Amino acid sequence: MPIRITINPDLKHVNLPRLALAGRRRELLTAMGRAVVTTTADHIHHWSATHPNKLHGHRTHYWDRIADRITPAACLSVTADRAVFTLDGRMLPGINRAFGPVTLVAGTKTPGVKYLAIPLGAESYGHPPRTLPGLVVFWGGPGRALGLAQGIPVTRQRDTTKGPAGSTYLVPGRAMYWFVQRVTQPQDRTLLPDEAQWSAAATAAAKNFVNTLTSNHPTRLQA
Repeated sequence: MPIRITINPDLKHVNLPRLALAGRRRELLTAMGRAVVTTTADHIHHWSATHPNKLHGHRTHYWDRIADRITPAACLSVTADRAVFTLDGRMLPGINRAFGPVTLVAGTKTPGVKYLAIPLGAESYGHPPRTLPGLVVFWGGPGRALGLAQGIPVTRQRDTTKGPAGSTYLVPGRAMYWFVQRVTQPQDRTLLPDEAQWSAAATAAAKNFVNTLTSNHPTRLQA
């Protein structure tokens, strides 16, 4: 579900009555919107830096990549009377967690996939299973796959239907991933700035815009 933040300031509180008449409202809204966008991207970069993965494994910089995609060109639209900052959860996976829990279900994006592979340690965190060689499925019974483990090579002592004597095969060792069919990620409102931070960014940008106009065109902006 997209998240939309509308910036529609009441210029009655701005002590520059000719600002709107001079046709500068769109420029003002653009400056305010860009500030909100930049504040959001900076906030997510900071969140990423201060929240390393709990398994202390390889850092994927997932949230930094999301923050890099939050730009005025991608997320900001401006009209004559408002600016709208849109964060599309479908385009930016994980953002919706700021406003509620998110459930991931195996096969949703990749039809036919039965399980999500949840890393169990630092060695597997941040690495898709297909990138780690020598993994084997470990089972909890006939037809009941539990996860993936490091394969330990074992040498066959005699000929079998699966291979001749002297050949090797892999048996499960240390568990690396656990299989689940769905997982729910809890809400975390700290992923995004709160309303006060967004408001402060927009207000500061408006003041800076007005101050710049005042210093550049002092006579034009007199009441």
